[in-house]
Amino acid sequence: MLGSTVFGAGNAHRPVLAGDFNSNACWDNERRDWNHSTMSVAELRSRGLTSVYHTVRKQEHGKETAPTFHLQKNKEKDFHIDYVFAPDAWQQRLQMTVGNFSECESTAITAR
Repeated sequence: MLGSTVFGAGNAHRPVLAGDFNSNACWDNERRDWNHSTMSVAELRSRGLTSVYHTVRKQEHGKETAPTFHLQKNKEKDFHIDYVFAPDAWQQRLQMTVGNFSECESTAITAR
């Protein structure tokens, strides 16, 4: 599910894009003009949005240490495919947690 919301007061029309992108840089194919890195990350960055997870954890796309999905509920087939992209100006105020396998990878974002 992909959703967008706008938060008010001083941040008029600042979208937050969150959901299951079913995508990861580990699957990028250099022979294609479009992939996760070009269509999701670069396009959203050009619009002033960056991934909260990657900013908070200081990790590169495709090298995530916390999976958000296990294919066929198998711990060995883990991937990071769920994202929250928020305005760059908000990144320093945001915190993020990703649950573990037994918690079904719940994700929470809070503002400080």
